[in-house]
Amino acid sequence: NALVVNFVSDYSVQGKGFRATYAASTSSCGGDLVMEGGAFNSPNYPDAYPPNVECVWTITSSPGNRLQLSFIMFHLEPSSNCNKDVLEIREGNSTGPLAQRLCGGQLPSNYTSVVGHVLWIRFRSDASGSGAGFRATFAHLYGNDLTGEFGQIASPLYPRTYPNNADYRWTVTVDGDSYVEIHFLDLDIEDLYPIGTFCGLVRPPPVRSSGSMVTLEFQSDFMIGGKGFLVAWAAVQDSGPLPTIEPGACGGVLMPEDGPRFLFSPGWPDRYAPNLECTWVVRSPDSTVELNLLSLDVEEFVSCYFDSLVVR
Repeated sequence: NALVVNFVSDYSVQGKGFRATYAASTSSCGGDLVMEGGAFNSPNYPDAYPPNVECVWTITSSPGNRLQLSFIMFHLEPSSNCNKDVLEIREGNSTGPLAQRLCGGQLPSNYTSVVGHVLWIRFRSDASGSGAGFRATFAHLYGNDLTGEFGQIASPLYPRTYPNNADYRWTVTVDGDSYVEIHFLDLDIEDLYPIGTFCGLVRPPPVRSSGSMVTLEFQSDFMIGGKGFLVAWAAVQDSGPLPTIEPGACGGVLMPEDGPRFLFSPGWPDRYAPNLECTWVVRSPDSTVELNLLSLDVEEFVSCYFDSLVVR
């Protein structure tokens, strides 16, 4: 949906230059659609489509996410088994699972991808008959519940710059006797523990869950963006080592033991440093977690607007 026009001049001879016109076209036949959302239609829409055309559109999201297709208008020549004019929707590519085969004048219901992040759509007309055609919109659905033995997850629009103010979660669930191992293939996030909190450009080492489920949450602010992330996940049979942190560390994952363990703010019993943001996750897979505050000396203000301790 974009055309780049580049004009270059050197240091010598000049001329009058050029003059051109441009306009949006609704008659295009097929294409690769990678923008965050948009629309496409049959050739010549809203006029009747021509005979003997074949158009293929490929709509691509980033791995681990889904696509939703919605029809605004639909009218193709009706036929038995859609053997004349037809709109065909598959997941992945031309040999992927057939999702829908459409013709006639009934407006199709919305379709959401099931097995992948790519939709392959083909429109074909024969030599006889015609119709007003179709117009459809598409949107990306980021964040997903994933199951299986392996897969990939990427930030919205990856490998292009992720959008501002994003907040999405992916939950990976494997068989109950397995764990989830995550390998970072790419990382470019402005300068994921629970299991880990990551940003920057350096790829972290692989991480493993302490159970058969893991959640990835991606957040972006309103300022600098990056390419985002791409991870590969797989079910493995052994868990990673239990995470440990030093007393007074700013954040980390804690695993309760038989007796009580102590959690301190950084610098305790001295004053904590300014401009800190520390998050601890206490995980006990086989029981509940009890937290007792033994001492609290945090700057007091209405609604704890400045310094605060939050327990969720």
